[in-house]
Amino acid sequence: MKTERIHDIKVQMQKNPMEKSVIQCYVNELLRAKNCEGIKIILNETSPKGHNPTLVTDALLESKNKAARVLCKHYHRLNDEQQKKAIQILGQLQAESAVEFLKVIFSGNDKWLAMDAVPGLQPFVDKDMIPMIFDVIADSDYYRELKIACVALLVDIGPAAVPELIRIVNEKPGVCALHAIQALGEIGDPAATPTLCECLEKSDEYEIPKIAEALGKIKDPEATLPLCNALMSKTPWKDEILVALGRIGNPLATPILITYFNQVIEVLDRNYYMESAFFLLEVMGKMNDVAMIEPLTRVFKYSPGKYRVTALKSLENLRILVGDAPFFISLYELPKSIHQNALSEWFHLEDCQAKSVCQKLLIGERYIIENVDIGNNDLENNALIACLLLPLGFEKESMSDAIMRAEAIKSIILFKEKAYDCLAPWFLNKEIANDISEILEQLEEGTR
Repeated sequence: MKTERIHDIKVQMQKNPMEKSVIQCYVNELLRAKNCEGIKIILNETSPKGHNPTLVTDALLESKNKAARVLCKHYHRLNDEQQKKAIQILGQLQAESAVEFLKVIFSGNDKWLAMDAVPGLQPFVDKDMIPMIFDVIADSDYYRELKIACVALLVDIGPAAVPELIRIVNEKPGVCALHAIQALGEIGDPAATPTLCECLEKSDEYEIPKIAEALGKIKDPEATLPLCNALMSKTPWKDEILVALGRIGNPLATPILITYFNQVIEVLDRNYYMESAFFLLEVMGKMNDVAMIEPLTRVFKYSPGKYRVTALKSLENLRILVGDAPFFISLYELPKSIHQNALSEWFHLEDCQAKSVCQKLLIGERYIIENVDIGNNDLENNALIACLLLPLGFEKESMSDAIMRAEAIKSIILFKEKAYDCLAPWFLNKEIANDISEILEQLEEGTR
């Protein structure tokens, strides 16, 4: 193509606005030209300062394989700014014809260009690229974003990468092993669990957080006991281990978690701030085991309010996991002062929305909520009935909701006789007698 024609196209492309079809014709004509000046015009027009950058980029995408070949061919004739733009466009094009060229850029000394090359490699990454990716990781000490991009490439390979990643974990300690562990966690293949559990036992302290995080993301129950053993060791990384156990949610961890809880509860009672305590209380609510109810309720005796709120939310999560009936039976079997402690605090959760009926059950001259007197309740079980009503949202306004009524009855029927006995004395209070009558009528209808 003659220089005059290239100049003419450059002038025409600087007009604004232009039809998409016209831009497409100009871009195709410049791509067919053997002159590098045509490529420079395209690159300049795709920059933010270009006159129609979006339309020019769209035109390149329409002819992506051809555009990719031309960009690769003229790359070394471009200045630094144009080279960077060319790699960014190749990343957008994601053309198979540019893969080998982008591998060279990715493995080169310019880490910023390597970062720009990643999107163009992503659709074509495979297990054969793993050695190249780890060479880049090993050579990118101060380029955190590039390392993150490398891990993303490994994750894109998927389960096919797991055997090689396991080999790297075993044979290349240090930065490569850490990023391999991270990739294994993101891939989530349980085949990596035995290797990661073995690493948990023998690795240096700095690797334990990454290993625990990876095991938590894989969620393989087989990792439960190794994580429990690590929790009871002298490692300082308790939080990461607790989070992993919570993600796995295997009730096999219950005895160890209760043992660990018993070790730290004294610290909680002395009002010391322990970040790990929050993670521990959250994890206890994810175990799908009613054995967690008793230790969680112990938090309400002396511990500061910040721990009580977390324990309450864990109790609510336990109720959902184990089901209403097992939860409330287990709660009822605890000493009366304990479950009333729990219920009084539960009632005061800020995000509680089902208070209207429960408030009338929990607050009154015979039920004193002040912390020093919690548990001094002359009406046996009215706190229990409030507990049955509260999490089910059994409010006066919702009495006509058949589904809600059925759910409430399903729980309350277990304590039917005690429910009647507990609610009956409230008839003496004229203010709430009508509400109590309505509840009893609904219960009666549901049990016929």
